[in-house]
Amino acid sequence: MLKRKRDLGLLSMLQGIEDYLDENIAPAAVNKNDITHMLHKYDDVETPFGKIVSSFEFCPTPTDEPEAISYLNPFALLWWLSQISFNFYTFLSKALPAHIGRTVFYTDEVFPANSERRPDKGRAFYAFYWSIIELPDWFRSRTEFPYFVFAFVPSKLIANQFSLTRLFKKIIHVFFAQDGFNLATTGVRIEHKHHHFVLRLKYGATIMDEEAFRSLMSVKGHSGFKPCLSCQNVVGRVGSYEEFYDDYLVHVLSPESHRFIKHTAGTFKVMCNSISTAVLEGWYKKDVEELEKIYGVNYVEDGVLFDDHCLNVMRFPEDANWDPMHVLFSNGGVGQFHCNGFIKKLVDNGLELTELDSWTSKIHIPNYQFIKPHWIIDRFVDNDDAHIKAFASDCIAMIECISLFVQAVLYGTDFYTSLLPYMKCFGYLKCICDIIRTKSTGHGAISTLRHMVKQHHELFIQLYPQLCKPKLHYLTHIPDNIEKFKTVLTCFSGEALHKLPKSIMRTAYKNSTNTTLAASLQAMRAAVLDRRTFTEVYLEGAIREITEQATRTAVLTHISAQVLGRTQIFASRKIRTTRGTFANKQCLVFATDNGLVFGKSKMFLEIKPWSKLLASSSSTFFAWIELYRKVPGRSLWEIDCPQTLLPVSRLLRSLPFVQHDHSHVLIGLPEYMHGHC
Repeated sequence: MLKRKRDLGLLSMLQGIEDYLDENIAPAAVNKNDITHMLHKYDDVETPFGKIVSSFEFCPTPTDEPEAISYLNPFALLWWLSQISFNFYTFLSKALPAHIGRTVFYTDEVFPANSERRPDKGRAFYAFYWSIIELPDWFRSRTEFPYFVFAFVPSKLIANQFSLTRLFKKIIHVFFAQDGFNLATTGVRIEHKHHHFVLRLKYGATIMDEEAFRSLMSVKGHSGFKPCLSCQNVVGRVGSYEEFYDDYLVHVLSPESHRFIKHTAGTFKVMCNSISTAVLEGWYKKDVEELEKIYGVNYVEDGVLFDDHCLNVMRFPEDANWDPMHVLFSNGGVGQFHCNGFIKKLVDNGLELTELDSWTSKIHIPNYQFIKPHWIIDRFVDNDDAHIKAFASDCIAMIECISLFVQAVLYGTDFYTSLLPYMKCFGYLKCICDIIRTKSTGHGAISTLRHMVKQHHELFIQLYPQLCKPKLHYLTHIPDNIEKFKTVLTCFSGEALHKLPKSIMRTAYKNSTNTTLAASLQAMRAAVLDRRTFTEVYLEGAIREITEQATRTAVLTHISAQVLGRTQIFASRKIRTTRGTFANKQCLVFATDNGLVFGKSKMFLEIKPWSKLLASSSSTFFAWIELYRKVPGRSLWEIDCPQTLLPVSRLLRSLPFVQHDHSHVLIGLPEYMHGHC
């Protein structure tokens, strides 16, 4: 721990960054110059690809003076991280055995403290992150190091709605330069001592919310006649869905997904070229604007979509990934509207809101502590066309809780039967959320998801016409994206990565973005030097080895382990996962060789076989458990451990359980998930 002077500004800054500084470089007493030196120690490290912290000039508008934007050179960063960490080198080599992969870019506007309410946006900034699609999904789910940081740009530099697309063009040219280092062609040399290989990364995907898509790609989005940038013939703002019909055009709320004509990189490029030609030929402004309206694209001469090199690199919109988090759980997503509409339907038909709220207050979800009395009452809006007032995590928990209430209380009653279509529709939403949140990419899971999305769409538009928004259409693209990218890309981990820059921005007044960039570099360095960063699940805290033979025999018998030779067994009361640290008395689900084990954990174990035959296999983690078979008087809660192919990382999700007389009862995985994951 650093010894601090009594300076409030200095104290606040240290609290934000000291966890990312090495203990061996911390002096006995510090001042601001010491902090600056420590923080920026690695900024100017020379690599074969230049300095790690580089800069380029950016003009927010064609008439503005150029501004210097600092960024972490992706080539220098990858080379340097592999130089200082053999674990990072090995991790990349195993994750990309062919040494070829795809990049994914994530962008979001971040508001530290109360800067969102300030007219000058205060220290609000745009965060630009990137990663590699082929990296394991559990790695991109980590809160410490899910993405590589590229840059932080003050929001005040984004002068108008077209400034971001100009900036993104510059960013694309950094990664994929026409003359110079290009990730897709020249690649980047990854080496550690005498080990080395050349890693090549093509442009893979762009993931962000719909508002960021509109700004970065200069498309009109749902505010225009063409709300979907992925479809050629989907239109909006043309009247109600019931009254619209055309042989070619399809209403944005239509569930007839078989009629959607998808854009390709070629068809989208033709549109952009048509607009460019119209401008160069001197068309009247109103005629150009009409063409933009028809195509759903805004003309920005020096933007991404009107740069041939960028279009060839990106192959837009084939690389567009509709984010499940924003489409379903946040910013007025489908799930938020559906939860509010479903609760209102229950209340309008005689269910007391206080009864629902009281029942859900008994539900406990691992790693989620916000379910308290009035939890639903405070988030519900008594309006026919409103959505719940909630964050994405609240929406996820509410879907789980309401679904559990329907299964445990309403199922089989006359009330349930009288509202059967509404019950079915909410069940489809629950299925969609489960498949997406467990990040299932198998053929069966994708087929099931596509079917559930269609069934939900058709019912939802009949039951809640006043709640239908363009995000209902974007939801239809998510199964295709999962199939195309072979993974479920969401903004959850990107949003979690904002924690560090926000903490720095609250106290960094001068050159705040450069300070935050340096702190992020320190954080990435600390992460790659920790070997546990590249371990999916590991024991944490006080760890002891079990040597007593009777206990060892009981453990191996419990998991029916066929282990040859000697075996080490380590025990702990804490376990670290990609979803955080789970401590004793948490309710967990763990995978063993025989399937799943449900229950309340007493101890966490790690099995390390000594046999050469099994030495290359990963350790087996499981929970030492007490099984609860049913709630007294309710056979509904009887649990049989299902057999499934889900790995452990996909099971550590918010599985709800009910507390009765200080005992915990689990609800197993939904039946439709078995064998599809």
